Amino acid sequence: MSPGKDLLVDILCVPAFPLAIARLFRYNSTTMSPFEEKRFLPKRTATAGERERLTQAVKERLMRETDILFAYLHGSFVNAESFRDIDVGIFTAAPKGFSFESDLSCELSHALGHDVEVRAVNEAPVAFQMAVLRDGIALFSRSDDARADFIEGVGRRYREYAHFRNIFMEAVGAEQ
Repeated sequence: MSPGKDLLVDILCVPAFPLAIARLFRYNSTTMSPFEEKRFLPKRTATAGERERLTQAVKERLMRETDILFAYLHGSFVNAESFRDIDVGIFTAAPKGFSFESDLSCELSHALGHDVEVRAVNEAPVAFQMAVLRDGIALFSRSDDARADFIEGVGRRYREYAHFRNIFMEAVGAEQ
């Protein structure tokens, strides 16, 4: 990356920043400007070859973490022509905490020159888990049993979630 290039560093790199805010904002380390909302970051495009190179680089880095049992790419990087960041869902053998996700996000963002957001799916909300499984692509799996158990559990919990969500939406008169 060239020194003059405007590099957006994920706010997750700032220790002790509240998680809810960290997922919404990034900090521009080059200009030391105020926090910027992710939704206002410029969208990028990438050729099929560049996407494959980025995907392979993410996979290779995550494979070095033996506690990651499987990983998915998801979000606009996978499903749209343009994207703001590269979203990665990981499943770990044991809870690793926010700093693990943050460190991986920062390292990958710096190495790839694109914003990368790594998020553990282990304890994530079921709607997020389902979106990762439904719309994402598997990068690798060290344990097909753990992955199958996760997929089965998400499917079971999502059916219950969707049922109660539909009841709620009907009660408030919202369209589904």
